[in-house]
Amino acid sequence: MTDIAPDVPPCPLELRNLTVSFTPPRRNKFLRRSGEEKPVRAVDGVSLRLEAGTTLALVGGSGSGKSTTAAVAARMLDCDSGTVLYGGEDVTHLDGGALRARRRHLQTVYQDPFASLQPRFTVRRTVEEGLLIHKLGATARDREERVVRALERAHVPLPLLDRLPHQLSGGQRQRVAIAAALVLEPTVLIADEPVSMLDVSLRAGVMRLFDDLRDAGTAVLLITHDLPSAARHADTIAVLQQGRLVEQGNARQVLSHPAHAYTQALLEATPRAGLRT
Repeated sequence: MTDIAPDVPPCPLELRNLTVSFTPPRRNKFLRRSGEEKPVRAVDGVSLRLEAGTTLALVGGSGSGKSTTAAVAARMLDCDSGTVLYGGEDVTHLDGGALRARRRHLQTVYQDPFASLQPRFTVRRTVEEGLLIHKLGATARDREERVVRALERAHVPLPLLDRLPHQLSGGQRQRVAIAAALVLEPTVLIADEPVSMLDVSLRAGVMRLFDDLRDAGTAVLLITHDLPSAARHADTIAVLQQGRLVEQGNARQVLSHPAHAYTQALLEATPRAGLRT
């Protein structure tokens, strides 16, 4: 257990000074011989603190390190250095059953709702799978009740229970993916570009669902390149540029008075009608 100051309650998720490097593929024999192929720093000293009942939007362009940071936060990827804490507990180096037990409390919703679902699983089996993995629900009836509650929270109509992913719309698939995360009752939900592959008409409904979860006390880490979404739905915005955190603060303050040139450039490239300032 990591020491926490007595006047600072543990938050559901905290990242401290994370660094992650990748070695590029060796395609050039001359570079390989000369030793000029150096690791690329994808995340460079990133620190974030996500409080319960809030949404933190991690914003940046392609290649800025957003998804890599999210993968480390979910312990799907190891960091070179730094610390990952769930509820004040250091989980940076946990593995096996110990990590599985903690990961139940932090779930991820991915960008592509079709690729993230098992094509041969019905909606019922998809949502139930997490309960089976974590051995939750003493009986089949108990698991069924948990599945139904999760689907209702995600606004998935119950008549869809026995359908397969290819029989659902894009919005329905993403809501099923959200229900599969909610069935474990996580304290943190990471949403990695959750609406970028949905039609514009479906995006607002899915984002309102994340708002409802935040209002119910779930901490939401929203990974996005879309400043209008961050403006409408986040309490706090953190801006990444080439793996470095260049600006962080209250969403309204960051958008109305951006302090960093990169944040200003992102704002200038965004249609003003979509921003809340």
